Amino acid sequence: MVKARGAMAIAEEPAANFARRVIEKYRLTPPIDVKQLVRKYGSLRYADIPFEGADGISVNLKVSGKKPIVIVNSSNPPLRKRFTLAHELGHIVIPWHTGTIIDHVDPNRHESSTEYWEIESEANGFAAELLMPQEWVNKILSAEKDLAKAHSAISDKCETSAHAAALRLSKILPPNIVFASEKRGKVEFSGRTLGTLASTLPVDEDFPSAAYTYCQHYYHQKSGDRIFHWWKLPTGVSLSVKDKRPWRTILHGILEDIDVPAREQERMTLSINGVFGATNGRVKNTKDYCVDTVIAACMQRFKDRQEFLDFSNHPDFEAFIAKRAADLFEK
Repeated sequence: MVKARGAMAIAEEPAANFARRVIEKYRLTPPIDVKQLVRKYGSLRYADIPFEGADGISVNLKVSGKKPIVIVNSSNPPLRKRFTLAHELGHIVIPWHTGTIIDHVDPNRHESSTEYWEIESEANGFAAELLMPQEWVNKILSAEKDLAKAHSAISDKCETSAHAAALRLSKILPPNIVFASEKRGKVEFSGRTLGTLASTLPVDEDFPSAAYTYCQHYYHQKSGDRIFHWWKLPTGVSLSVKDKRPWRTILHGILEDIDVPAREQERMTLSINGVFGATNGRVKNTKDYCVDTVIAACMQRFKDRQEFLDFSNHPDFEAFIAKRAADLFEK
């Protein structure tokens, strides 16, 4: 599992503990009746909220003598309203969420401080754990090794959007996994698990005919008009190279072959070496650090990135990264 998490992911963890307490108290299991649960804690109303981009509002949070009121935007789709209900319940249950909170969709629209978005992240963490409990999700993953099928099963059983289920899995599954949803030939959404270096597929672009071709396992599952794609990327790649040339010579030859102008070759060389150095730094302190793990990590950083497509598709690319990785490892 991933040890290092981003600030927002860390912020979600205490909130998830509060969700687990609610699950234990009422002995809940998916699909959870969120509407009934919210009504145990406060009043629930549905209304067309006049604030642009608002999913819901929580009123009278921790106000003495007043019952909390939850208002959910009635114009939103059912699954979104369901997640909003769980999110608002998080505001009610988490002790330090107080007063009135308007939940906006777009962080760039709101003038509030970072503290506001930390509170929103905590409520999202609460909602994700409540609707898709980690212990329950782990049982699904133990029984179903096909990640695309597991994704579909979690979304259907927990009555959440496919995107919410994918984000949940992205925080539970180990590193080196990427995913995407294909809808009518376009990338609907995409993402990766924590600690994964590979780039994600660009949203709203045509779904590629081939992606992450170096993957260890590929899973896909059709669900309605969507296809869920999941790729497990290798943690180590062993390459047998017969090319006797040093890596600098191989790199220069590749840049010549892909028609990089002479004035741009120095800049691109610096860029490539910079990616190698940064990637090596990421894996150097791991327990499995070796040439093979450096190669695998560099494949993630170079493959499927638009600016490096010609470079990474060149026949000598593997010879180059094998020799460059060995050079870095030996230093």
